[in-house]
Amino acid sequence: MTGQISIAVTGATGFIGTHLLESLSSEGFKTRALYRSKIPDISNAETKWVKGDIEHVSSLLNFFDDAKVCINLAGATTAASTASYYSANEKGVQNLITCAAQAGVEHFIQISSQAARRPHLSDYAASKAAGEKVLAPFQSKMKVSIIRPPAVIGAGDPMLKPLFGLMKRGWLPAPAEPKNRQRKFATIDVDDLVCEITSCAAQYRGPNVQEPCSVSSLTWPDIANAASEVRGKPVRVIRIGERTMRTYGKLSDNFSKILKRPMSISSGKVDELLIEDWTSHEVVSNATPIQQTIAKIIN
Repeated sequence: MTGQISIAVTGATGFIGTHLLESLSSEGFKTRALYRSKIPDISNAETKWVKGDIEHVSSLLNFFDDAKVCINLAGATTAASTASYYSANEKGVQNLITCAAQAGVEHFIQISSQAARRPHLSDYAASKAAGEKVLAPFQSKMKVSIIRPPAVIGAGDPMLKPLFGLMKRGWLPAPAEPKNRQRKFATIDVDDLVCEITSCAAQYRGPNVQEPCSVSSLTWPDIANAASEVRGKPVRVIRIGERTMRTYGKLSDNFSKILKRPMSISSGKVDELLIEDWTSHEVVSNATPIQQTIAKIIN
């Protein structure tokens, strides 16, 4: 049955996207994947690569063809300006679902972010929430699913590579804790996430926003302990004060404006890191233990 379904995928060249294409192919789906400049070196006979950009409607006209499902992973996780976040995460979603509806796509799956829970926090969070809102008028025309993953971790993530590089050496930088409290957050193994997305593509689960996770609640010491277990050597948590983090965030903002390119850390990202509760209670079936996830990265 699945082999007869064609799925259009954006963001397929990214960290999650490359894992997703493998998952969809293993389940027998045919896929159409969007690329902007150069076809990536990803050998997959079941994938047809189509040049285009979600920020330009004209480039999407030939993307969908006979696809019945669209999975949108594209978007900006970092940007040099507020406008750039909204161009990718709101306007891009609007363009994509509009063209998908015109092409007869039956199910649109938006991969959002847990940050959309708190749109006041940052430009990123606000733009992801705005991207969810543009989907509402289309729910009468097609099935619409929204998946908000928490922190996604796994091998091959360029954003977290420096952090895991330090963990290999026995250090884990982390925000200082509020007085008498601990910051808690959910995580999801990238393989668990793509299984959830693949399952959603195979069978619509309803319009409710989904927040799947592998581990519902972790602290920074939990991460350090798991890494220590994997390494067989201690991993020490190095606490960074809130004032230091905010200063670094502002400096990054200034450098971003001067260089006209996004930085991996910004004031908005710092605000997101300092939230005390990013937990989730929607644990996936056969969830990957955090030790196993870390082992795949640092071993």
